[in-house]
Amino acid sequence: MCVLSRGDVINDTYEVLSKLGAGNFGEVYRVKHRYLGDQVLKVLDEDYVERSAIETVMAEAKNLNQVLHRNVVRFYDMGSFKKDGREYFYLTMEYVPGETLSQLWDRKSPFSVEEAMRLMKDILAGLEAVHTKEILHRDINGDNILLDYNSGGEEPVAKVADFGLSYMADPLSGAGMAAGRYLFWAPECFHGAYVKHSDVFSAGMVFYRMVTGVFPWRDKETSARYDSAEELETEILKARKEDTRPPSYWNDRCPEELDDLILKSLAKELTERFNDAGSFREGLVAHLPGSNGQEL
Repeated sequence: MCVLSRGDVINDTYEVLSKLGAGNFGEVYRVKHRYLGDQVLKVLDEDYVERSAIETVMAEAKNLNQVLHRNVVRFYDMGSFKKDGREYFYLTMEYVPGETLSQLWDRKSPFSVEEAMRLMKDILAGLEAVHTKEILHRDINGDNILLDYNSGGEEPVAKVADFGLSYMADPLSGAGMAAGRYLFWAPECFHGAYVKHSDVFSAGMVFYRMVTGVFPWRDKETSARYDSAEELETEILKARKEDTRPPSYWNDRCPEELDDLILKSLAKELTERFNDAGSFREGLVAHLPGSNGQEL
């Protein structure tokens, strides 16, 4: 059952145009702002709200409002509305015409090394813009990277979405979390720790998937359903006791320098990874053949 229907008007400001789907934290709608045109409105799931300190969510949302970057989905507002006697909390953000990175790699996999590098540069630039403001993402995966096909160029622009929201939910409760998302988590995340290095690990998982068409540790980890989050956690951590194969094992066009870069981002010990998205992006520029330290 949908909370909103086409034609509903929220707070005399947002007219519902269509439902786009159900996201990690609630239902997602395309709406028309009274003055500012099309936006995306996310109605937060009741379970998410109950598990979260909503005041903390709103405070973090205000920080995101200050982030203006071409590779970050613009956050606009957070508020609440009442319907049928119940209060619902919502977020509004930029509408990106295109698809998710997951949708693209489900159709086309692996990417060419050049395309993967170009998209990864976008992803890391967006992540860097937020890391410099001391905001973490905490849920980097293919679903949270949107590809804008109306950016004015020949190639889509990758934009990172949903910064910071997963921090507010209990990560091992399983609430609103698809099992596949656990595959992107850094080892320390399963123990309640999350730092910039953790976002680096998740971004490295995305990079590996683009270049190879598979996930690291694919021979050990599975996407089967588990009875509990703890069972899935145990399976993933067990698999990661072994070394992963370099991307060039799956894609012989992947150069050795790119192997080293991606494997560094996936180091099991966070101190062996890049410190943040900025250093990861600098590594991408500096260590690839033909870059000469210049922007890609």
